[in-house]
Amino acid sequence: MILALVACATDPALELVGDASSGGELFQAHCALCHGVEADGTSRGPALVAPNGDRAAGDALDAIRFGRGDMPGFPDLSDQDLADLLAWLR
Repeated sequence: MILALVACATDPALELVGDASSGGELFQAHCALCHGVEADGTSRGPALVAPNGDRAAGDALDAIRFGRGDMPGFPDLSDQDLADLLAWLR
């Protein structure tokens, strides 16, 4: 039963191998205006870089898909697009 819950909780985008180069292009097209070209934040959106220098992925998938606060969602991005974005953010 626990395995079934874990399987249901796993996002398909996390199962895919992301392409960081494609993710960078997607980030520049959809995210950089608010989060900065290097994901270091602007007055419009927070930094996506953790204090240790890693870009945070955490619960980014839900925020990207559905939006959060003032951030709009991007429901038209495919699971592969999301995997690519996460590869670039990492």
